Amino acid sequence: MSRPTITVAIPAYNASASIVACVRSALAALDEAKVSGEVIVCDDASTDTTTDLVRSLMTQDSRVHLIPHAVNLGRAENVGFALESGTGEWVALLPADCTVPPSSVRDRLNLAGAADLVFGHVDHVDLEGQVVARHRPFDGGWVERAPLSVRRFLPVNPAYMSATIIRRSAYQKAGGFRLHVSFSHRDWDLLLRVASIGPVAYVPTVVSLEGFRSENATEALRRSDRIARTEADIVLAFDEWCREQRKDDLVEVAEWGRRRWARRQLVRSIALRAGVRPGDPDAAVDLAAQVWPSSHRSAVGLLARIAGRFPLLVRNGLSKRIMEAVAPPPKGPQSR
Repeated sequence: MSRPTITVAIPAYNASASIVACVRSALAALDEAKVSGEVIVCDDASTDTTTDLVRSLMTQDSRVHLIPHAVNLGRAENVGFALESGTGEWVALLPADCTVPPSSVRDRLNLAGAADLVFGHVDHVDLEGQVVARHRPFDGGWVERAPLSVRRFLPVNPAYMSATIIRRSAYQKAGGFRLHVSFSHRDWDLLLRVASIGPVAYVPTVVSLEGFRSENATEALRRSDRIARTEADIVLAFDEWCREQRKDDLVEVAEWGRRRWARRQLVRSIALRAGVRPGDPDAAVDLAAQVWPSSHRSAVGLLARIAGRFPLLVRNGLSKRIMEAVAPPPKGPQSR
């Protein structure tokens, strides 16, 4: 039996409300791409009807497989197990509460010959399937090698795992999914290491649909503090890994990423504590003028995301307004 081109690995736990749509979207994407593939659901000892629904899907399509755990491993361990499952040349991790558009696999595999890691746009949808936010970390597509590709992943992770495919050989060479690093950003840890050993590509098309969760200002502040701690762990872990692997050219990049992360976190912390709420662009513009006196692209992107959480704000010109607010006043004509 020939090796499948891609494995779609779905870690699941009590996902009866979404697992059928998730699996069917993955199958439709394989059909659209016209490639051989397998969809493997790794069930973490669910107590609902998740496994029954998957077994029903298995009777309808031989590409669907189920790996049920007898005991609950926990989310991180199940994700790592899912990534290790299957035999496809490429592996795609798809959370059980996400779906993918039909063109998802095709668009990413179109660059399979040029990269070891490919990712793209993400749309966030509500319960009715309406797009409420868009994740667009880059304007256009690109293919790059380290150290440039690594810089794309610093000082923050631009990629969602649901929008990413990884060549299995590169995944293994990078050391796989590490459980000892900070939980919230283990995917970022993995992507940084893969980006450091092979070419990375970005496709400017929507390749994943994720659920949207709204939050108030207090929740945003607490989540920001939690994220800040785990982000710091990942940046340090990558620095250590580069040194262990004797990747001298990337040690400098990792240190650069640490400095950028520290600066970014300072502005983010000031902004949230100053009361900038999601969807409040005027407050973000005013704050930008106060805390960032000179033009800086990272500050522009950061404050735009703070104000509206996602880069939909580019449409209403917020990024331009922030740039104008933080830019230094133009110099007058020089005397002769």
